[in-house]
Amino acid sequence: AYRVNLARGEGATSASAVLDSVSATTFRSAKYNIQVVDETSGNFELLEANVVHDGTSAYISEFANTGTTNNIITITADINSGNLRLIGQINNLNDHVVKVVRRVVKV
Repeated sequence: AYRVNLARGEGATSASAVLDSVSATTFRSAKYNIQVVDETSGNFELLEANVVHDGTSAYISEFANTGTTNNIITITADINSGNLRLIGQINNLNDHVVKVVRRVVKV
């Protein structure tokens, strides 16, 4: 488990960060538990995401969202420089703390 801080600068249109990255040649899929806390509003969300890839494209399924509100963060995945990446983008101007727990399955 680890923590990522996400913030959007004033006037910026988005704030995104790579939440996790693993070798796509070593791992075929990953399962994530993601906790997001909007520190300003006090809202929080817990969600799960399954990510799998075919070597070129990544596919993600997000589910089991629960908390004070949903859609605090938008989760996507991609393949970049041989790595499977989980990317988070916050949906407002507040600072967020994102905690991620990962389980992976080898190719």
